[in-house]
Amino acid sequence: VAGQRRRCVKMLEDSATVDTEREKKREEAQRLQQMAAAAAAAALAAEERAKNIQSGAMQQLAMLSKAAKVESEKTRFRAEVEARAKEGARLSAQADEEEKTRGTTTFATELAGKARIEMRLADEAQRKLSALEGKSETAGVQLQTPREPPTVASVMDALKGVCLIPVTGTRTDLLRCTDDLDLLKMAGKLSVWNSAGADSLAAGSYRGGSSAAQVRAITGVADETNLDIPLGVSSYKALQYKNYASGGLMFVGGLGLIIAGAAENTGMVALGKVGPAIESFGYGALILNILAGFFSDQTSNWMSSRLFQFDVTGYRKRAVTCEAAHLLVAYICGLPLEAYSRQYVGYPLKSRPTGRAQIYSTRRGDPEVPPRKRPFGLPPWASLEDNDVDDDGIFANLDVMPIKNGYSSKEIDLLSLVLLAAPVAECMELGSSSNGAIVYQQLDTCMLMSQDCMAPSKMQAQARWGLVKSAGILKKNKNKLAAVVAALEREESLQEVIAAIETTRD
Repeated sequence: VAGQRRRCVKMLEDSATVDTEREKKREEAQRLQQMAAAAAAAALAAEERAKNIQSGAMQQLAMLSKAAKVESEKTRFRAEVEARAKEGARLSAQADEEEKTRGTTTFATELAGKARIEMRLADEAQRKLSALEGKSETAGVQLQTPREPPTVASVMDALKGVCLIPVTGTRTDLLRCTDDLDLLKMAGKLSVWNSAGADSLAAGSYRGGSSAAQVRAITGVADETNLDIPLGVSSYKALQYKNYASGGLMFVGGLGLIIAGAAENTGMVALGKVGPAIESFGYGALILNILAGFFSDQTSNWMSSRLFQFDVTGYRKRAVTCEAAHLLVAYICGLPLEAYSRQYVGYPLKSRPTGRAQIYSTRRGDPEVPPRKRPFGLPPWASLEDNDVDDDGIFANLDVMPIKNGYSSKEIDLLSLVLLAAPVAECMELGSSSNGAIVYQQLDTCMLMSQDCMAPSKMQAQARWGLVKSAGILKKNKNKLAAVVAALEREESLQEVIAAIETTRD
């Protein structure tokens, strides 16, 4: 029994020792697990720190690389801007020189086209350079979306520094003016400039046989009224009054000579000392009439100025309406101005047929080419009513050879709209045109300067088409026309007139 008890005690002691050892091992295992977890956490933290350090280094390297690339791009764009600008100036100068020396502008036109491309590429490089420098500027105007609707102040601010009148009239100057306005339109600061798109200028049926009916329909001229009368085909107020004066002088002078001669030869009329005076007056009246014929343009200009000054038969309102129509339609068609005068200088004048705002007939300037010669100088189409224009008669015998650097068909279209806007506006606003003859004459001259020869029937169709299209533009922009008329009457600046066009809503 005692031995059995000792064995049991021994077994209990061994069991306790095993439990103790097991507990120690468990505690050691837990400690080792905690140490492993801490080591793993430390490894993860170290790995994260390494990644952050590596990422920061990579970002810094990327920023340095990008900065170097930006500087390289800036240098390249600066060089491109300078090179393109120089090449554009060289080609433009060469174009002007070729036009002067060769006597033909075909090659000059080609060079001018290349110069325009170079200038546009230079502008594009300048825009990219400005964008890299944190700006977005072009032609001295910040490209940003303007406030809507535009105000007079915002348009006036956008036009600051913009060349509206060419300095010398060279292709470079013309391109600078039109491109500046085109860029303002692209920037959203202008909307009316050069807004006569292809759709609004589509010929439709207006060049066909029904065009006379279309002219009546859009202008409101009654069927029983001859179109030539309200649309002023043969009406030139200054010339009419000059002819009245000329006829009066001829009559009085001739009558004075007849009376003086009769008194001297027959003795039937006793004039005494008055006879020589009457004879001198007769000769003086005839000589004055002859001088007026020699200086026809000057006397017509003087007469138109006097008609405006004294507002004979409402001439002042008619003149301003014509000037406003020319200016508005030219702006809508995107044609540059040659000159602008705030004060009245006479309308219409043969040398200044569009009044205060002298307009270049094309974006490349006025072609310096002689018109085709017409027998006796008489246009066989000089009526809007006649539907049987003779294309084969003696008056229609024109040189069919193309004229180099003459007007293209599109340029004739735009020129038709600008010129014929005056009689249309005068007819729509005042019932009839009293100053239309000179613009029809100028349109006829320009059509004789077209690249391709135009038959008389085609010239008449062109005039009818111009009347229809210009009437449509003026009706669509009726409020703008009234705003321009008011601005011209106030003798405002060109910038103020453009602001009135852009901000007036129809």
